[in-house]
Amino acid sequence: MKVAALRLRPGDDLRSALEAWMAQQEEQAGCVISAVGSLSVAQLRLAGAAEATTLAGDLEILSLAGTLCADGAHLHIALADASGAVIGGHLATGSLVRTTAELVLALLPEWQFSRELDPATGYAELRIRAVAGGVAHAKQGKTRGDLLIVEEALIRLVDTAAQNFAGAGAKGLWISAKRVLRRSSASRPWRSPVPHRP
Repeated sequence: MKVAALRLRPGDDLRSALEAWMAQQEEQAGCVISAVGSLSVAQLRLAGAAEATTLAGDLEILSLAGTLCADGAHLHIALADASGAVIGGHLATGSLVRTTAELVLALLPEWQFSRELDPATGYAELRIRAVAGGVAHAKQGKTRGDLLIVEEALIRLVDTAAQNFAGAGAKGLWISAKRVLRRSSASRPWRSPVPHRP
């Protein structure tokens, strides 16, 4: 995993900037690790909605998470307004930075992400391929093996984060999280993943 930092300036479109940044990378898979900053306008598609809702005003970015690939991103954001009320949903284009957006991003050279139409959901869903020796091997995303691959990737992400960012006290928390992931993958009965909407 490679970690990168990106700062956006007033007026930048948050989603468009992330997609443009990912398109310039050699790696074919990425994710958002951390984001803080503010928006003056937010375009959010709320759960179950067909169209985005426009919010305007002083909006603080509380959280941003998602996957990045050359053919699109799937991003969820949580925002607080000036009264402290929190709202979240799918981040759409047209969400403009107010003062700054400070992003910590991960590039995942061992993986290839793409978006392909899933007939079961009717949406372009994430397709995950492990890259070994420069060749991508397709993973269907519907087997226990695929879930274990993703869990192992999360464990590697936790390890790298502990090495790069954590002090001695926080490192214990990362080690505990890693143990929980390993324990859950070994003991949990397999369930079909719940489909998500882009």
